[in-house]
Amino acid sequence: MIFLFRRWPILLVVGCGCLEIGRGQEAGSSGGAASSGGSSGTGTTSAFSSYGGSSGSSSALGSQSSNSAFGSSSGSSSAFSVYTSAPQGGEAPAASGSTPATSTEGSAFSGTSFSNAAARQAAPSFSVPGFYGQGTTTFFGGSGRLARPKFEVSVTFGAGYDDNLYQTPSNVPGVIPGVSQVVQTGEEPVFADRTTFVGGFGAVTTRVRTGTRPITEEVEISPPQERQQRQGSLFTKEGLALEMQRYSQRSLFVLDANVNRSYYFDRDTDKTEYNGGLNLTYLYRFTPRLQATGQINAAYISQPDLTRVNTPQNQISGDLLNFVARADVSYRVTPRISLSLTGNYSGNRYTEQSEQSGDYDEYTFGLEARYLYSPRWTWLAEYRHGSTSYDSNTSLDSETNYLLIGSEFIITRRLSGSLRLGEAVKSFKSTGDSQSAPYAESTVTYQSTNRSTVTWTNRFGFEEPQSPQEERLVYRSNIGYNYMFTPHLRSSANLSLIHELQSIEGSDTIARDTFECTLGLEYQLSKTFSLNASYTFTLLNSNIETNEATGSQSPDYYRNRIFVGGQYSF
Repeated sequence: MIFLFRRWPILLVVGCGCLEIGRGQEAGSSGGAASSGGSSGTGTTSAFSSYGGSSGSSSALGSQSSNSAFGSSSGSSSAFSVYTSAPQGGEAPAASGSTPATSTEGSAFSGTSFSNAAARQAAPSFSVPGFYGQGTTTFFGGSGRLARPKFEVSVTFGAGYDDNLYQTPSNVPGVIPGVSQVVQTGEEPVFADRTTFVGGFGAVTTRVRTGTRPITEEVEISPPQERQQRQGSLFTKEGLALEMQRYSQRSLFVLDANVNRSYYFDRDTDKTEYNGGLNLTYLYRFTPRLQATGQINAAYISQPDLTRVNTPQNQISGDLLNFVARADVSYRVTPRISLSLTGNYSGNRYTEQSEQSGDYDEYTFGLEARYLYSPRWTWLAEYRHGSTSYDSNTSLDSETNYLLIGSEFIITRRLSGSLRLGEAVKSFKSTGDSQSAPYAESTVTYQSTNRSTVTWTNRFGFEEPQSPQEERLVYRSNIGYNYMFTPHLRSSANLSLIHELQSIEGSDTIARDTFECTLGLEYQLSKTFSLNASYTFTLLNSNIETNEATGSQSPDYYRNRIFVGGQYSF
């Protein structure tokens, strides 16, 4: 599974993939998918996205509905209107968490004509900028997420089985040999015979000390040991989730919070894991031209979560708090030109002292200019500057500059997305060494039928290395598919791929591919109670080989997890 692409060729994969989906598609009913997380987030608890460890996590890169910076023109007489409304008739409300595509009256995007002007202005729409690596999310008043109760609490429960608790490698010898080393334990004298001739008496031989030599011994540093065996376990999981949403003509508030407890019956130590998440968005429009947005996305995880950037992809000893926050101020200079000033924070905090060398804080500031070329296309240019500092490993302190250009687009009423391409330059403060690499972000949302949606997100760029001499480039791709069989039964499928390249000058490049697939079903028995089931398969492939002579192990592993549970909301 090792992919041999590197640097600029990956941009062709990202860019061409976005355009290829749009070919040959006919116009249809509007739709899309909202998202959380870009550096991915934890939303409401769901059996489809949470298992034992990570809770309610969404795509690493998020999905988007592509609109202008301040809101869509849905149901509005002007393509540049700030206060807009969602369709109020002739269209079913979007599914939970989804975002209808834009619909401009009198344009190619309009699906229904509305004669009641008051109804059109009753429900506003809000375009929320995503975290770095994801596109814009649009909320419509009275539809989708904003059609839910203002306050809802959910209790989740279930049981499952994990067949590889510790992500045990698959290709290691049955017995790992011990390691021995030759050490000096002392010294001993060295003697030699010396012969001298004495006149008239003949030759005389004497024994003379000429020096010393070391005494060595082979010492066993580590004895041979049996390989770590795969260990599976049944587990139970309970959780509590809180969901809030409120909006007015000027403001939007959305909150998701959850805590979870998992108990593993056959785990030797630390049988209980605790996890939680917080996802908060607040938007306020001061004037029709000026808008401010604040967002927080945090997760406390015990198992690897592939949807979160700069978090471990393998088993961690303790727990991890991953935190992302962002603030945006957007100003519309003209009906077509707008500017956005952003500030972003991300960081990791480990609970185990042995892993706390990875604790870091990253602050990024950006300036973006957008030009609304047409109702279908918005061109943009962006500059970002990031500064990263480590609490106990200052050699990794660095600064990164990004220069990006791109577009947000609506190809048809079913297909929308965004694309950003550019260059990232990373320099380390301790050594002055610098690295440069292409950087790419893309999002595509496609409503394949009136009952289904597909979301594809991509990100390629630097992630945090282990030393200043190391260059670490990571490509993350996520494809999510949702299908509603009936009003009570829905399904989901999610594919995640992480391709990682670690290279140090003069050494071979280490490549890792991590693949994860999750399939889920949910059946709504009543307004307050639902049942769900999910299956997750994880696979890690690398070019690191097992060395029986030295005992080094390949990290390759596979893992299967199943879960069956329920949710009660009130």
